[in-house]
Amino acid sequence: MADMSLTSRARGKLTERPVDLKQFHRMFNDVYYLGYVVYDGQVYPGRHGPLID
Repeated sequence: MADMSLTSRARGKLTERPVDLKQFHRMFNDVYYLGYVVYDGQVYPGRHGPLID
């Protein structure tokens, strides 16, 4: 991933770092990125569109 210059954003005291596979796995398996939200254990369509296909 570092070869492709993919890095996380620097925030506060945290510096910019290369994105690792664990972060991609978490993102691609999070329903929020697919346009849904979880409330009280139930999954609902979000008001936002999918952030990934």
